[in-house]
Amino acid sequence: MVSISTYAGFLIAGLVIIAIFSIVGEFFQVETPVEKTAMTKSLPLEFSISKLRESKDVELPNMVLINGLLFGSNAMVYNITLPNDTENVELDFDVVRTNRYAPLVIKAGDFTESRKLPKGHYSFNLNGRESILVTIQPESSWWRIWAPALYELNNARATITAFKSENSKFSFNLDKELEGLESANLVLQFDKNRGNLVAELNGAILHSGAVTGIETLPINITTLGKENTLVFAAANNSQFEGRGTLVINYKG
Repeated sequence: MVSISTYAGFLIAGLVIIAIFSIVGEFFQVETPVEKTAMTKSLPLEFSISKLRESKDVELPNMVLINGLLFGSNAMVYNITLPNDTENVELDFDVVRTNRYAPLVIKAGDFTESRKLPKGHYSFNLNGRESILVTIQPESSWWRIWAPALYELNNARATITAFKSENSKFSFNLDKELEGLESANLVLQFDKNRGNLVAELNGAILHSGAVTGIETLPINITTLGKENTLVFAAANNSQFEGRGTLVINYKG
């Protein structure tokens, strides 16, 4: 039979052992890292972009132009400022009266035409791209001192054909997403799809060319920063409308 003193000894020894293991366990305890939860940020957007031809008429005044030794001379002079992306400038007028004593000289930029014109309608393709000074004037009748060279012009106009651009621009900020940024892509769905699309993020080209009805464009995450700008533009003869989502995946 175990005595009370022996039993108390075993009990005390057991408690000491438990205490020792408890202290050692706490000393060697390794914390299990908490895995960050993957998160997604979605930015919806809508866009309408185009770059289509547009024609505009600049009306020039009706004039009777003369040039002769005894009669003096005059000229039709008109400065035309051209829009960006001008493709073509067409000059049209009607000669309604002329004595054809001398050629009619037409100058516009590096374009020059000089010839005798009978009555009729005339059209000239000019070479201007930024700004052109149009000058129309007869040469002198010279030895025909009894009359000047004469041209009466009606319905004169310059038809400017240029590409009109409509772009879409979006700005967005990222903060904590940059710390655990893993991937990003741009998903686009088109209601209108004609021509070639140009998409840029912070100056880096994401896409340049034709697209299908739905496009997913991967984004190089090194191009992303705290402040970001996404730009959609259309190439010549192109038009797009639709919506999209910028999807950013990161660790929360």
